[in-house]
Amino acid sequence: MPGVYRFSCDCGAIAFQCEGPPRVRGFCHCEDCRGFLKVPYHSVDAWEKDRLTITSGEGLLAVYQHPQKRM
Repeated sequence: MPGVYRFSCDCGAIAFQCEGPPRVRGFCHCEDCRGFLKVPYHSVDAWEKDRLTITSGEGLLAVYQHPQKRM
C-alpha cells in the first residue's frame, strides 16, 4: 500500500494521517466552497474513514455536515 500522508492544522493542535491513495482527488468550485474559502476553486483529496488516524488533538475536533450536500 503506497504512502502515509501526514497533515495538521496551521497551529499544529490537531494532526492526523491517512494511509494509501485517496479515494477521491479533484477540484471543487461550488458556490459554498468559493464563498467560505474566498478562492475560485480548491483541490480536494478524500480518504475512507478507516484509512484516517487522528494523531493529536482529537478532543478539539468538531463535525460539520452541510445541510443539503454529502460527500
